[in-house]
Formats: sequence, C-alpha cells, structure tokens
Amino acid sequence: MTTPLSKSYFPLLITAFASGTALGLFVAKRMMKLSPEQHLWSIVMHSFTGALIHAGDSLELYDHLEAMKRPVTAQELAEATGWSERWLEEFLAQAAGAGVCAFRDGKFSMTPGYAPLLCNPATNPRSLAGLFEMLLPLLKRAESVVVQAIQSGKGVDYDFGNAQIIRGIDRKNYNWFRDYLIKDVLEDVVVPATGESLVEMLKRGVHVADIGCGCGASSIIMAKAFPKSIIYAYEASALSLQVLQERIQAENIPNIVVCNVAERGVGDGPDGDDADFSFVFSHDLLHDMTDPQSLIRDVKTKLSDRGCWIVVDIKCQNTLTANIQSPASALFYGFSCLLCLACSTSEDHGAGLGTCGLPASKCQDFMKEAGFTHFEERGVASNPVQARYIVA
Repeated sequence: MTTPLSKSYFPLLITAFASGTALGLFVAKRMMKLSPEQHLWSIVMHSFTGALIHAGDSLELYDHLEAMKRPVTAQELAEATGWSERWLEEFLAQAAGAGVCAFRDGKFSMTPGYAPLLCNPATNPRSLAGLFEMLLPLLKRAESVVVQAIQSGKGVDYDFGNAQIIRGIDRKNYNWFRDYLIKDVLEDVVVPATGESLVEMLKRGVHVADIGCGCGASSIIMAKAFPKSIIYAYEASALSLQVLQERIQAENIPNIVVCNVAERGVGDGPDGDDADFSFVFSHDLLHDMTDPQSLIRDVKTKLSDRGCWIVVDIKCQNTLTANIQSPASALFYGFSCLLCLACSTSEDHGAGLGTCGLPASKCQDFMKEAGFTHFEERGVASNPVQARYIVA
C-alpha cells in the first residue's frame, strides 16, 4: 500500500533527523511537489500527528499493538487493553493516515520500521519517543517565548516552562548513552599528550568533569563503567539536578559528586590540593550557553596537560546559506528558536549561538583562543547529526 505524499512527510523527517541527510534529501524532493497551500495544511496535519504520537507513547499503545503479533481490529485491541473501542478506532485511523500504522482489510498494525522507533522506549536506544514528549511544551513556547524574544532579543533559561522538556530530552538521550557513550564516543580516543587509551585511563581512576550533565545519564554510565574514577557532574538546571540526586540515591552510586554550577563551577576544580581533571566531557552544551568562551577558559585552567576534553555538539556548517540548504534545516532551526537559542540568549549579552551556531571552525577558534593546542574532529557513528571534537 502506497502512503500518500502529504501523509508521509512528518515521520520521514523525524527519521531523517535521526539517520542523516540521505533520507532527508528524499523528503525534501517529495516536499517540492506540494503547493504552498498543501504544504501549510500538511504542517497542521503533522502537528496533530506529533501530539497524538505522544498520547500513544503515554499509553504504551504502540507496545500493545506490536505485542498482538498480528494485524488487529480496534475491537480486538480494545478487548486486549480494556480501552474504548471507539476512541482506539479514531486514534488508529489517524495513525494510519499519517503512515505510522498500516491499515488493511479492516485491521491495524505498526507500519514496518516504526516499531523500533516508538516501542520499548524505556530500553530502546533508537527510541524517538522523548522527542514527542518535548513537542507540546516546546510548541507552547512559540507564543510565550519566541514572540517576546523576537521583539526583545531575550530568551529564557533551560528550566523555563515545563519539566516535560527536560524529561523528554533525558528519555531521548538516556538509552543512547547507555549503549553508545563508551562504544562510539570514548573507546577510540587516545589521550594526545600520553598516547594512553582514554578508556584505560578512566579504568585506572581519575577525576572526570561531566559538564552540562542534565539528568545525569552520561555521569551515571561513566561512574558505573569506571568505578575507580570520580565523576563531577556539573549542571545548572534545578529540575535536572533533582532527578540526578534521586537516581544516585536509588542506585547507590558512590563516585559521583553533584555540582550545582551556581555554587561550584568547573573552575573550582575537583577536591584535593592542586587537583586537576584528567578528562572532561560535554554533550550538546556549548551552543546552548550564554558564555561558552568563559567555560572553555575555565576548563583550560583545570584540565591536566596529560588529559583531554571530548566535546560533542551539533554537526553544522560555517554559513547560514549552507545550513539552510540542509534537508533538516527547519528541524534544527525550530529546535533553536524553541530551546537552544532561547537558552543562549537567556542572559543579557548572551552568545546567541543556537543549534547551528557552533561549526567546527568556530569551536576550534574558541579552543585556540583559550590556549588549547590540539583539536581533532571526528564523527559519532550511531548519531550522524553530531560532531565530536577531541581537545587538549
């Protein structure tokens, strides 16, 4: 069964964001066939789809549907779940129209390829469910934040609005960190000054700074994998810090030191006289900051000459033209207006980098200005929209 053009754009675009540009180019070409009016109607339609995907995720509806192991009627799913047949029929009809579900001979099933992206979100590293949890509170910011920011130039901080955004980001990231942080980010790195494997250094036991750790997924993964190392988890968000503290207590993790940056910054260094960090990690942080160069200078003063910093950030281009030509540009600049640029301009004279504001060349310039002499760019195999920089 062929999915109509206007019904396939949204899920393909989300997959393009997760999978790279090849599929995004395919989406862009198909989009060109829509008239302006069709395009605007499709935007409204796909906004509805995004909201309803979150509703389905909240119910674990996709897991229930997949667990049936065969196409089913709305009545059969209602009998299996105890839910309303009438409402399931309407919901699944919309999902089928959007291409998320398939409909044939009066029965519904997950469209091939969508179950791995929407089912088992608690354990699935490919899950995109967290994106849809963020969607509604982010869209609310269009009126409460973006309108005022365009007029005044002033954004809002990370905690503004709704804990759902923070929870959605954590859901999007946690399983990926668990399955890929060591494998795709740390494992192939050699410390420039010593030639020692980064992973072996961490196993031996060193001081680590995890800057902008959010709800602590990366800190917890590293603390468990390298119990001899002490992880200093730095975060500005009060909501994220609360979640991190609860996780540490629940899992009884002894080697994480939680640092509220309002009280203790990276420049204060680890505990101990003349102690330095041997490894610093930051993920999707610098482009969100109001003053990233100040942080970079602080890291330079507290990073050991025999250590290194891994910066993971959005892979973007040097010019506005090149970034707009990317097939995922509307997605990236949408995130920027609703989240990243808002954070980066939340203080007077904020840097205002935004999602596409830190290409490799600018990051390298910032590092050089702070006194770093080693800058190496690599990719992230499991997340092709991100760049990875090894700095020393």
